[in-house]
Amino acid sequence: MKVVCEMYEASNRRDFERARDYFHPDAELIVPDTLPDPGVYRGRAELFRYFANWYTTLFDSWRVEIRGTTQFGNAVVTEHHLHGIGRGSGAEVTLNSASVNTVQDGLIVRAQPQANLDDAIRVAKEEAHEAKAQGPRPKS
Repeated sequence: MKVVCEMYEASNRRDFERARDYFHPDAELIVPDTLPDPGVYRGRAELFRYFANWYTTLFDSWRVEIRGTTQFGNAVVTEHHLHGIGRGSGAEVTLNSASVNTVQDGLIVRAQPQANLDDAIRVAKEEAHEAKAQGPRPKS
């Protein structure tokens, strides 16, 4: 859980180089159909291009407040509250949502933003169940 919380802290400080270091070079971002620009994005460059488009294109400023974290195997569910100021409009924007970040060997290997906490918990439980069914990974 620590890696995930530290990644959010780095992002809130706009230290994107540090935030990037928390992700495995081949990390994947899986965006469900319930969110803008759904699809699978692979590698740090694509992942950060997606987030840069979302945050820096839409907002003059933003902050993600972590409301809670829960772990299911390697999957960390983070409930968060986004507060931002819309770029151009200056309108205040708030959004409650959640995400699932899968951590292996100290790095985030998969990020899965979700529309709400219930969806995030469902995704994390499914992932933990699949990982358990596959058994332990061989050490490389």
